[in-house]
Amino acid sequence: AVVSTQSTGWERCEVSEDGMSDMCTCDWKCVYRPDPDEYVCSDTCEFFFNECLMKEQICQDGVEREVDREVVDPIRSCSPSTPAVVREVQVSGCYLQLSSG
Repeated sequence: AVVSTQSTGWERCEVSEDGMSDMCTCDWKCVYRPDPDEYVCSDTCEFFFNECLMKEQICQDGVEREVDREVVDPIRSCSPSTPAVVREVQVSGCYLQLSSG
């Protein structure tokens, strides 16, 4: 199988043996293991167990992130990775967008 990037630029695609079709997903087959040497903090101040998991998250939610190389201790410097919650509320004919995360 050939792996290439398509669509969002972060999807992993496998081309079938006959070359006629491909299947793209955001599954980077990341290995989760609690190893402090692999912990990263993104430039959006999110904690990830490793860079692979961060790239998988980029693919899933489309939010561009890079590893913040200036962070010495990702566990103490970053907040846990939590999905952002966005809600729109109509108030007196106007729409407000509330977000957290």
